[in-house]
Amino acid sequence: MVATTDLSKYNNAEDAQLDNRFSRFKKIMIDNPLVGAGIVFTGIVLFNGARHMRNGNARTMQQMMRWRIYGQGASLGALAYLSFKIQQKPKTVAEHAPPSA
Repeated sequence: MVATTDLSKYNNAEDAQLDNRFSRFKKIMIDNPLVGAGIVFTGIVLFNGARHMRNGNARTMQQMMRWRIYGQGASLGALAYLSFKIQQKPKTVAEHAPPSA
């Protein structure tokens, strides 16, 4: 026998109504600005590192690659923190109330 999952509670979820990946990505970036800032920082530093590599400036390129790692770590740390924070959100009184018949 195949177990069925009750997905009715997700029918009216705000995320379920979003059209495409871009709108979901935009919502995540608005809700979590630290993650977006980390991604932008990492991209800028990576671009600068590649530019210095082309110009033959090895010392600055190595410094940019180190900063890229720091940016990636900070982005992942912020994402992990926000995920944990969302998961630990306290339940409201309405969620504890028994369903009305």
